[in-house]
Amino acid sequence: MFKIALAQTNVHPGNPRQNTAVMKECIAKAKAAGCDLIVFPELAIPGYLIGDIWDQPDYIDDCVRFGEEIKALSDGMAIIFGNVAKETDRVNLDGRTRKYNAMFIAYNGRWISPARSPYPFYIKTLLPNYREFSDIRYFTSLIEVAQERHAFPEDFLSPVQIPFDDGRKFRMGPLICEDSWDENYPFKPMSYLGKMYDIDMFINISNSPFTLGKTQRRHRLFGQAIDKVHCPAIYVNCTGIQNNGKNIYTFDGASSTYQKDGSQHVECTPFTEEMVIVDFDEKAQRFVSPSHLQPEKSPIEDIYASLHYGLKSFMDAIGVHKVVLGVSGGIDSAVNAALYATVLPPENILLVNMPSCYNSDMTKSLAKELADNIGCLYTVVPVQDSLELTRHQFEGAELSQKGQDKGHLE
Repeated sequence: MFKIALAQTNVHPGNPRQNTAVMKECIAKAKAAGCDLIVFPELAIPGYLIGDIWDQPDYIDDCVRFGEEIKALSDGMAIIFGNVAKETDRVNLDGRTRKYNAMFIAYNGRWISPARSPYPFYIKTLLPNYREFSDIRYFTSLIEVAQERHAFPEDFLSPVQIPFDDGRKFRMGPLICEDSWDENYPFKPMSYLGKMYDIDMFINISNSPFTLGKTQRRHRLFGQAIDKVHCPAIYVNCTGIQNNGKNIYTFDGASSTYQKDGSQHVECTPFTEEMVIVDFDEKAQRFVSPSHLQPEKSPIEDIYASLHYGLKSFMDAIGVHKVVLGVSGGIDSAVNAALYATVLPPENILLVNMPSCYNSDMTKSLAKELADNIGCLYTVVPVQDSLELTRHQFEGAELSQKGQDKGHLE
């Protein structure tokens, strides 16, 4: 019987010291609970959406050093986590040090690598390069590694066997996020491992942001893939918010265990940092601890949960706890005000109605009614005089061009 901890941590992008401190706390708790194995998310130390910080050598060195600290804590318990790996004697096409999005497996103070891998870690095979993802810009995939060595990806893709001190052996199929969502890729790591090797369990570590319907789709597709290879699986995702330079993304976690028929066994609470411990019978190849699934939510409930979590997390991160919002009496500003009212106390919200000559009495009264319903502060600041002043200033502005006077703006 194996006791396994799923560490659904809040990964703080660009803050490896804080992430490592959280991981150390989880490791201590897992050891106290008698766990054999603990699993953390993808890129649990550096974070994922950190942009060109990936190109800062000192940052990469820090992340590698923190990974060594985690390895040192693996006495008597296996630790699986995501981190950046570097290869100092190789460079990418842009001349920068070669980096990998990697899964590290540590036990008794040493790294355990896939049997056929030339590296002491598992390299992410499929790199997404769509929407918010730009992995190809920063990382090298296992497919590229194989091509450089004039080999096939299959030559380096193999299970990881953890030899526990009591004689038990645990053979896991390593996967990083996209490696399981392979329906649009010609090479399918999970299918290959499942067909070619006898595996006790697949372990997928992810750093996957929330999108509407994604969790349900993942359970469905992942379950179908598991059922085909008939092998149980663990999926560990992170929570928190991350910023790709354009948008703030929420990460819902929803880490799960799956029986070998693809059915869910346990699901962590979405948008919550927590550690869940499960029991796994390696002989029967099934999870035997009590099953616990989250109640199904409607699409609107999912969207609200993500918006509420993202807004609260972002405001806490930047230290802002009071807001001023413009309200027109329309639906857009009303929804925003109502959302902020779920995060902040009403006395910390000021709604400002700024009518001009184009606003009706109805919209002004609706803005006041909104403030009364929420119970927050409210004021009216008419803008017609400001608009007229600006119009007159433009009317009297002189136009000129080098060498001649062009008169006034009509």
